[in-house]
Amino acid sequence: MRPGRLERLPAPLGRIPSLLLILAFGASCGGQAGSTRSELAPPFESEMSVGQTQAILPRDHIWVVEKEYLQQSGDGRDVHTLVARVSGFESFGQRGDLLLRFYDDNLIWTEFHPVDPGRYLSSLREYYGGIDLPEGAVGSLVGDTRIWSWRDEQGRSYVGWRNDALMDRFIPYRG
Repeated sequence: MRPGRLERLPAPLGRIPSLLLILAFGASCGGQAGSTRSELAPPFESEMSVGQTQAILPRDHIWVVEKEYLQQSGDGRDVHTLVARVSGFESFGQRGDLLLRFYDDNLIWTEFHPVDPGRYLSSLREYYGGIDLPEGAVGSLVGDTRIWSWRDEQGRSYVGWRNDALMDRFIPYRG
C-alpha cells in the first residue's frame, strides 16, 4: 500500500473527543460510491462480517461486546451498530486492545491500542512504506481508507483505520 496525503490536526482540536473529531474529518473528506473492501488494521478488511472477523481471531482471544445499539442514519434508516473489544490482540509483534466497529454486520472501523505505541508506529511506518503517524496525524491509504493516530478518553495512544465510503453509506453526515 502506498500512503496518500498526511495531515496534522491543529492542537486545539485535541480537546474534542476522538470519535467526534474523526467523524467531522470524514465528513469533510467525502467518500466515493462503489467502494470495495479495503484494508483496515491488518489482517482485517472493511465489509467483513462479524462471523468472518471472529473466524480469523486466535481461539484464545475473548471477544467482548462493548456497545450494541440502533443508530439512525441521515436518511432515516435504523443502522445496527456493534462495537467489540479484543484484549491481548497481537499486531506487528505488539500486544494491545483491538476495537472493531460494525454497521449492519459490515466492519467499517478498527482501532488498535498498543502497549508500546512507539514501537507499533515504527512497525507501521515500515509496513506502509514510510508513512509517519505522529499523534494527531491523519493519512489516506489505498481507496477510501483513512489511518490516524490519537489518544482515547483515558489518554492511551491508539491507531485507527476506517473506510470513509462505507461510513458515508451507513451514517451519512447530517450537518
